[in-house]
Amino acid sequence: QLLQLGEPVAQNDVDHAMQQLQASAEADPIAAYYLATALHTGRGVEPSPIASATWMLKAAQNGVAAAQVSLRLLVDCAHSHSLRCSSNARCAPR
Repeated sequence: QLLQLGEPVAQNDVDHAMQQLQASAEADPIAAYYLATALHTGRGVEPSPIASATWMLKAAQNGVAAAQVSLRLLVDCAHSHSLRCSSNARCAPR
């Protein structure tokens, strides 16, 4: 059964979909990209920046262009962020 845009989804459906996505991500780089995105945004799962970056790297290494761009942006952002920080101060917002 297909859902309509904006239709609420039962949590057990979300959980099942995320289990399927994670199982697919092992062998499918596109699924790895979608899993990384879900882990980054927290849609359907608890947000996890480290797991997100791990799956994004796997997708990027397997030729997913969107993952390659996302990973590059992540690296650039992290580099830019570290340049704005002193060793004892909190980072200033952009």
